[in-house]
Order: sequence, then structure tokens, then C-alpha cells
Amino acid sequence: MVEKVPIRTVFDNSGNPSGLAEFQSGESVGYIHGGTGLSVLGANNQVLRTNSIGTAIEWGTINLNPYQLVANSRSELANTNARINLLNTNLLSTNNSIRSYIDSSIADIVGAAPETLDTLNELAAAINDDSSFNSTISALINSNLANTNFRIDLVNNNLTSTNTSIRTLVASNLANTNSYIANVQSDVDANEATERAALANTNAYIATKADIESPTFTGTPAAPTPNSGTNTTQIATTAFVRTEIANLIDSSPSTLDTLNELAAAINDDANFATTISNSLATKLEVANSFSHLTVRSGNTNSITTVQENVPLNAAVVANPDGHLAIVIGGVTYKIPYFL
Repeated sequence: MVEKVPIRTVFDNSGNPSGLAEFQSGESVGYIHGGTGLSVLGANNQVLRTNSIGTAIEWGTINLNPYQLVANSRSELANTNARINLLNTNLLSTNNSIRSYIDSSIADIVGAAPETLDTLNELAAAINDDSSFNSTISALINSNLANTNFRIDLVNNNLTSTNTSIRTLVASNLANTNSYIANVQSDVDANEATERAALANTNAYIATKADIESPTFTGTPAAPTPNSGTNTTQIATTAFVRTEIANLIDSSPSTLDTLNELAAAINDDANFATTISNSLATKLEVANSFSHLTVRSGNTNSITTVQENVPLNAAVVANPDGHLAIVIGGVTYKIPYFL
């Protein structure tokens, strides 16, 4: 079927109808009068929709992001349905108005025709000698109206299909989201159980450890052994103590390797050095030995004879008291002797 060009009423500068004319390129019928207000078809995959402020119909794409669609689709669908209902009402009203207006306009044209249209021939020529001009016009209007209704039905079908697609997509994404949430929750539960077990093990492990401040050790604790001679706050192990004691004892004989044995060797004398010094002060020096002895009168043996005849070293060894016993004139003299 050949597509017909619709006609429109022409108004003069005063707003009065002055005739009919075909629609020109770029002209459109507003939605109030049953049109869309659009002069061109939309691009591929575009659909009719109301604009963002709800004042006109426009071509556009529908964002199929499920999260945005869930938030906006119901409101937009309600607005679109309301406008489609208004469009259907306006189309019916406009169709009736157009029919009435055409009849009235033709009557006016015949009754007050201009000079170039004041005869039936001129009027016939003006309507292209079409004896069925009214039918032609009605058919053209009905054809355009049918095209408009077809486009509206197409819009309804697209809206229904889009709504179905949105519901399907939202349901699918919601199911995937719920499954993902369930998996995440399962992982969280498993990780929480693992972390709780790890925390329990950690707490049990910590309970076996001593405090950093003033710890109390049990069992057989070990520590690094300091080097010999270390004089710090480092822990002294038994190995370090034994090494220090061994260094202190060095090569002492087994009978003098304790403090008690050493104390007994000096007769438990806390002032042993003073005692020895005082004792030595009362002794005869080796260098002078017998030369300082004074022999009492009446003795026949001289000290020199005693000195020459007594082996001094032998006397020291033989006499455990550490002195020489010399009898001079019946008197025994004890002479201490030290090498």
C-alpha cells in the first residue's frame, strides 16, 4: 500500500483557519492531538518513551541494568501507560474533531470562498476534481490514524516485551545474587569457624608460655649460655655458672677446691694475713740464723760449733714443728727456721 501524506489545517496570522495543506518534512502532530510530536523514526533498537521531565514522547533506549530498572521501571511504566491511555483518548477526540472541523471548513469555504475559489469549478479543481474528496480525505485520515494506532500498538508490544524482559532479567539476576550471597555466607561461616579454631589454638598455645614480666618457668627451660666473664643482666645458665666456678677453682687440688676446705687450711682465721704477719715478725731471719744468738756464760759449746755441726735443712725436715732444738749447757733452745 502506498503511504499517503496526511493533511493539516492552515491558519492565518490571526489564528483563523484558512485552508488545508499536506504535512511538510519536519512537521509533526503533538501527543495532545493524537500524535507523537516526532518527525523522524528512531534508530535501531530504540523505543518510544516519555522524556525525563514527562512533557513529550521521544525515541530512546531502555537501560537494562537490573538494579536501575528495578528502581525506575515501575514508575516509568505507569507514566507510559497513563500517557498511552491519554493518547488513545486524544486520538478518538481528535478524530471526531477533525471530521467535524473538515465538514465545517468545507461549508465555510463554499459559503465564503475567495475569489479564486468562488465557483464550483475552481473548488473542484482545488480538490483535484475528486468527487469523493471527503471520502478520500477520510480514508487518508483513517490511514494515518491506522498508522498511528499501529505505531501505538507497536509501542505497547515493545513495552510489554521490554517489561517481560526486565522481569526475566531481574528474576535471573536476583537468583544469581541470592546464590552468590549464599556462597559468600557459606565462605564467611567456614572462615569464621576456621578463625575460631585458630584463635582457640593460639590461646591454648599462649597459655603454655610464661609472661614477659616476672615469668615463672616450669620444666627444664633453656637459655643462651653467656660467654665466660660476662657481667650483664643476661640470664646465667647452669653451664655458665659451672664454667665460672671451674675458672675460679682452676687447678686447685681436690682437698682445696671448696671455700670450706680453704677456710680449714687457714684454721678458719678471718684475719689470717694479719696473724701470719704478726707471727713472722717474731721469727729469726734465715740470713742471720745463729749469728745473733747469745750464749750464756759457763757454756763450753760455742754457737758457732752448733751452727757448723747442725745441718739446718735436715733439721727443718726432721722436725715437724719447724724449729731447731739446740741444747747448750744443759739448756734447750728452740730456733725457728724457714727457707
